[in-house]
Amino acid sequence: MLKSPITGLANVEFLNEISCDFIIDAYHKNFSMDVGKYFRGIKSIKVYKCLDTQYSFFSPFHLSGDGNFYKSLQRFDWYYMDWKWEHQNACQYLSNGMRVLEFGCAQGAFIERIQKNYQVSGTGVELNSEAAKIAISKGLDVKLQNIIDYSNENPDLFDLVCSFQVMEHIYDIKPILEAQIRCLKKGGNLIISVPNNESFLGQSTNILNMPPHHMGLWSDTSLSKLQE
Repeated sequence: MLKSPITGLANVEFLNEISCDFIIDAYHKNFSMDVGKYFRGIKSIKVYKCLDTQYSFFSPFHLSGDGNFYKSLQRFDWYYMDWKWEHQNACQYLSNGMRVLEFGCAQGAFIERIQKNYQVSGTGVELNSEAAKIAISKGLDVKLQNIIDYSNENPDLFDLVCSFQVMEHIYDIKPILEAQIRCLKKGGNLIISVPNNESFLGQSTNILNMPPHHMGLWSDTSLSKLQE
């Protein structure tokens, strides 16, 4: 029985079905990428909604891109932007002496900037080896490690834990959320930035808003429901 990745409950409803050939052809046309291996033996993918949180997700669950997939996207200069509006917005929560952890830090631009402009200590966790190597070459404290393993080794350590444009790429989201919270000190803040599927993004046929790129579709409502 299909269950919500957030609640673990079967209170979900079917929303839509998308042809795998459509996705494969679109990646060929728009990005010159072959994503066929992710869809072997599958004719279509389905979209479901968790009725308890309004979070939507794709099925089957093994479709998320690997390191080579993101390495291919990394060649586009727009993919890893050094500074975004959500980075600037997060800075309002910084204060002197804070320890900050960024989950999915990519090449470390956020950590590098806040350590330069604020009296804080930044650490990053990243699974893309190419991006992590670049961050480490800058002298940044970046771990090429799974966030769950890292959180088990470093609980209750950080004043602020953040992720920018990361959570939409992950299917098995609950243990990832729990790991980020585990890293926080009592009273610390968790910042999550994701594309809003209630915006124009969810009203258009955007191939990057589907597997193997995105595995979940977030909204203001589903983010707010996480607090429960």
